[in-house]
Amino acid sequence: MASWAALLLSSLATASDRPERVISLDLCSDWLLAHYAEPSQILALSPLSASYKGPIDTTSYALHDGSLEQLISLNPDLIVVGQYNAWLLRERLTALGYPVKILTLPQTLAAVDEQNSTLLSWLSPEQPYEAQYQPAPPLSEDAPLLLKLGSNGIATGLDTFENQLLEQIGFRNYSDHSGYAAIDLEGVIASPPDRLLIAAPQSPALANLVFDHPIWKQLLKPQQIYSSDDWRWQCPGPWTFKLIEELRAWR
Repeated sequence: MASWAALLLSSLATASDRPERVISLDLCSDWLLAHYAEPSQILALSPLSASYKGPIDTTSYALHDGSLEQLISLNPDLIVVGQYNAWLLRERLTALGYPVKILTLPQTLAAVDEQNSTLLSWLSPEQPYEAQYQPAPPLSEDAPLLLKLGSNGIATGLDTFENQLLEQIGFRNYSDHSGYAAIDLEGVIASPPDRLLIAAPQSPALANLVFDHPIWKQLLKPQQIYSSDDWRWQCPGPWTFKLIEELRAWR
């Protein structure tokens, strides 16, 4: 009888740990929250969700206006925010005693699993997380060279999160510089990559004119070029592993 009572008390304690009025303060946290939380748990997402299309349709959720006054009036029992976002707002909310949880921006694929697992433990303590990351075998010397290009002709180089994704998929990075740098078109013409991956917003913009340059059609066949929304690279989450699967199929 005592063991049944202990089990009941444990279940009640777990249930009480589950937040029911959750708010997010930035776009990436909006999407992660919409993915992992039950709809009934989400009190409001950030106003940025109204302006950007992402991995999940968030149009059915209420949005807050980002003001301290409104957030206090909503009386959330959990506030989720990314590591580098809403500094002043989250500090003031913390000072007022509101439960603010900070998601660390993943720098590795293993850390994406850690981020997802952490958020799920906040939202549903009783629900286990199934890890998705599996280390890839070492790259072969003849693995195809891929140039990842973003808006304004910015190429992704080594020592970046994106480079880890490319190696996980089975590509060598065409750009041998560290971090991010403007593309050298003359160098590309002299020694072209095996693949081109375009990661930029799909909306028309002057920053995307580089992708319309006729040189790409001269250097590469259509099947050697892949276009992807930039949000898939900027907000690591469960969709990161789906992107890896898609690019492996394209490879």
